[in-house]
Parts: sequence; C-alpha cells; structure tokens
Amino acid sequence: MKNQSLNDQLIELIFSFASRIKGKMSHPLGQTHLTLHQLHVLMYIAQHDFVRVVDLAQNFKTTLPTMTSLVDRLAGDNLVTRERSRADRREVIIRLSKKAQRQIEKATIYRAKMLNEFLEFIPESDKKHLLRIIKNLSEAVK
Repeated sequence: MKNQSLNDQLIELIFSFASRIKGKMSHPLGQTHLTLHQLHVLMYIAQHDFVRVVDLAQNFKTTLPTMTSLVDRLAGDNLVTRERSRADRREVIIRLSKKAQRQIEKATIYRAKMLNEFLEFIPESDKKHLLRIIKNLSEAVK
C-alpha cells in the first residue's frame, strides 16, 4: 500500500470492509433464517402499502423471473401474501404478513447487535470522526 495514493488506499479499504460486512451479514440473520437480500426485500415491502413483483425487480435491479422466485420462497415461508389487484386482475399485489413483520424486527435487532460488536473496537473520539466522514460521504452520494 505504500506506493498507492491516499484515495487508492481508501477505495481498497472501503471495498474490503464492505465485502467483509456483507459476508458476515449475508448468513441467515439471527434466528430468522432470512438472508440479507430477503430482509431488504421485506423491508422495502414494509415501507409501502403494497408492491408488485415488477416494482421489486425494478427497485432491486434484477430480472422479473429472479424476483418472482424470491417472492415464491417468501410466500412459501408465509412471509408475504399475494392477491389479485381489484383494478387489474392481471396484476398480483404483494403484501407483508404479520410473521414477516416479526422477522424484520428480529433481524433488525440482530443486525444492530452485530454492528455494535464491530463498533466496540473503535474509541469514542474515532467514532465521532467516523460519523462525520460517513455523513459527508452520504451527502456526496445523493
């Protein structure tokens, strides 16, 4: 890393860190047996009254067959329900089940616990700097 510019070092570390975090978080979350991707889909549905599979595929930048397969698994686990749209019988509306709401709560608690364990290794003064830096990066990404 000595010959790399500061930006190059930061980029390499950011990708490495993100990859490691994703690896830790992609295993089933706590006792929910949800993958991180399934959790993200359920959280997206929870933020909306209802969604269509096509909405999910577009939002998560995946194909319709791939998202249909994921929704099939979620429905098979009683995490989502499907119903025909009253306005257009060809459309299928996806809604969150009560079970999914409980799973989201459990997974969110587990995820926060895991991230807090990582943050325990960082001194408070560094956390303040990290918070400021992440806020700046978040603003730059908008």
